[in-house]
Amino acid sequence: MRAQPRLFVRGFLLEALFNARGKQRGGFLWVLGERIGSDREKPFNANPTLAGYALGLAAAAPEDFTLYRDRLGAALGSLGDRMVLGLLRPLSVALGLIAAAAGPVHGAAALLLVYNPPELYLRWRALRSGLGGLAVVTADLGRDGLAQAVRELARVSGLAVAAAGGFCLAGLALEGGMVPVLVGLLLLPAAALLLRGMTASVWRVPLVSCLLAAAWLTVTRLAGTGAWRGALVWWRSGGL
Repeated sequence: MRAQPRLFVRGFLLEALFNARGKQRGGFLWVLGERIGSDREKPFNANPTLAGYALGLAAAAPEDFTLYRDRLGAALGSLGDRMVLGLLRPLSVALGLIAAAAGPVHGAAALLLVYNPPELYLRWRALRSGLGGLAVVTADLGRDGLAQAVRELARVSGLAVAAAGGFCLAGLALEGGMVPVLVGLLLLPAAALLLRGMTASVWRVPLVSCLLAAAWLTVTRLAGTGAWRGALVWWRSGGL
């Protein structure tokens, strides 16, 4: 396992030598610092975040990597693109949009904090599993491993995108303008798409999420103008 930190750092340059002919092959060989069997001339391509499974396996068991090279690259590309590009990035953008209601710095911080720690963890986990051998890689990519994590991430991402749509629509109700409503209306079907097949009431969940987001934004805006504080004082004093 002493090789893991070195491979982890070098893995960020996996695509530095990317080209149409060999794809990630040049960067892959550079990360390992050695040639891999007789298939060193074959192209290699996988999602960069999950490529650690292949890197670790090539370092720990070159024969197994050579045998399953093509299938492993295809699996990592499909699963990684779905997990990182299709779910984690929309989640970070949605939460960044919500946090931006408090200011641009808050929005940027939320986007970076939501995306980077999980992405770095996935890189480390992939490399550690790859160094554990083919059996560990197969188990980690199976139904109870990352496949289950993808299902849970899809639920969270769907709700976050729906909530961001609610904030945009609430902003329209409070301030007017066509841009928020267009963004909000685009986010609603995107949220339903992320949640598709995971709940019987796929359209109800984004709707409830949007209503909660709109209510929260409305309350915070009223609090900022003093109207909410005035109503609270009035209610505590006995009202009518």
